[in-house]
Amino acid sequence: MPIVDPTSVEVLPYDFRRPPWLSKEKRAVLRGVHDRIATELERIVTAAVRHEVSVVVSDASQVGFSDWKRELSTPVAAFVTPLSAGEGGESALIIEPALAFRIVDRMLGGTGVVAGRTAALTELEQVILGDLASRIVHTIRDGYRDLAEFSPGDPRFESIAESLDIVARHERLVTFDVKVTI
Repeated sequence: MPIVDPTSVEVLPYDFRRPPWLSKEKRAVLRGVHDRIATELERIVTAAVRHEVSVVVSDASQVGFSDWKRELSTPVAAFVTPLSAGEGGESALIIEPALAFRIVDRMLGGTGVVAGRTAALTELEQVILGDLASRIVHTIRDGYRDLAEFSPGDPRFESIAESLDIVARHERLVTFDVKVTI
C-alpha cells in the first residue's frame, strides 16, 4: 500500500542546467508583493488614462538575462532606472509598444485606439510616459519596502532592445509580467 496517493502528486522534471534559485516560500512571498503592487498600479494607471484599467500579475519567473533580452524586439518602450544612487544595479520597466501608444493617446485625451503604429515613441511621448514610469517604479519600491530597500533614480528611456544592458549576460533576473487591460 503506497504512503502517498500517486494521483495527488505532481512530478516535475528538474532542470540541472538552470536550477531554481528561489524557494517556493520566497516565490509565494514575491507573489503576494506583486499582487499588492498590481492593485496599486491599477489605481495609478486608471488615474493617468482617466478610464477603468485592469492590472493582473500574469507571470512571475526567474530567467537568465541573455534569454530574457533575446525575447525583446526593437522598437521597445523601456525605462531603465538606477536602483540606488551610486551603488549600482538597475531595473527595467518594459511596456509593450502597442500599450505604450494606447496609454499616451488616452493621457492626451484620445480614445486609446491606435492602429498599426510600429515606430518608436517620439520625444514628447517618451516624456509623457516617463512620468508614469517614474510613478510605477516608486510604487514597486513601496511594494518591496519590507523585502529590499532601494532608492530609485530617474528613469531613462531606451527604444533599442540591444542597448538594454542592466546586468551581465550570465546573471539571472526575477521578472514579473502584468497584463494591463484598458
